[in-house]
Amino acid sequence: METNKPRMLITERIQGIPAEATCRSCPETIFRTGEDIVETAEEGERTLKDLFDHHFRTVHEEKPSKPRYAKRKGARNEQV
Repeated sequence: METNKPRMLITERIQGIPAEATCRSCPETIFRTGEDIVETAEEGERTLKDLFDHHFRTVHEEKPSKPRYAKRKGARNEQV
């Protein structure tokens, strides 16, 4: 089964201003601007993008894994 890539999807606009978005990969996650602090469409989209970027970094971004080492008798650590 193919899953959706994590991307922001704007789900609600109020008078043309983005007010709510979700992550396509985990639609139970909702980002909201707070209507009284956003005045322009650009500001609303930037606010939602910042919220999504934080979500992406904490949930979807892969962390570099530590190298694994194999031990052979009498050998130093060697990366596998």
